[in-house]
Amino acid sequence: MNDAQRELAAKNIGLVYHIARRYRYRAERLGIEFDDLVAAGLLALCRAALFYQSEVGRFVRFAAPTIAREMKRLILQTRKRPLQRSILLEFEDENEGEKHVESRDLWREADWSVVEVREFMASLMPRDREIVGWTVAGYSQAEIGRRLGVTQPSVYRALRRVREQWIALQTVIG
Repeated sequence: MNDAQRELAAKNIGLVYHIARRYRYRAERLGIEFDDLVAAGLLALCRAALFYQSEVGRFVRFAAPTIAREMKRLILQTRKRPLQRSILLEFEDENEGEKHVESRDLWREADWSVVEVREFMASLMPRDREIVGWTVAGYSQAEIGRRLGVTQPSVYRALRRVREQWIALQTVIG
């Protein structure tokens, strides 16, 4: 990087923070710290400064999409990796011959036995069990919706309903 490119990048550091604030909530939900988001944006800013040509137009209009794209890429890469916050258990119901997928939430769980988790999962509607299974496998709500032929808000409501049932059962037993 030459001096002009360094100066161009230094003058536009505020742009990185501005764009990072736009993606902050989404990133924090996935466990990405704000500083990591800013670091990805700063690298993208330097790359934009390297490839910027003044005849293209204003630098901000050139750099902003590059920075946002890099931050989105970081978020998507993190989203693709399943979070180790629950255990995926599969079993076959002997009476119905139906395969069940269940999840044990490691962050909120106290002393639940495998039997209690199985009973809870068996009490759910088949669609809800399927949604929980895809969620534990690391798929986003939008991806699950596309797979099942429903909208993302429907998937969100199903997960919220399951979580409320889980918490209600936990408070009754605990």
